[in-house]
Amino acid sequence: MKFDIPKEYDEVGILHNEGLEYIFEEIKAQGIEYAKNPRLKGRPFIENKDEFIKQATLDFCNQHEKLRKHTDLV
Repeated sequence: MKFDIPKEYDEVGILHNEGLEYIFEEIKAQGIEYAKNPRLKGRPFIENKDEFIKQATLDFCNQHEKLRKHTDLV
């Protein structure tokens, strides 16, 4: 089954998936660092999750010209 999806929507979907992948990779990298550093064991995995995700989202957006102009919305 093929849907007639406008190109602009398809592009948004692709960027959305890329953004999620970027954030998951950032979380994974943080988890690896956390697991490797015994001094972090007594601290939460990510101390401020909301700020961490917001920063990862901004980093992703700043890498894409079409998204860069919308970073004030995050």
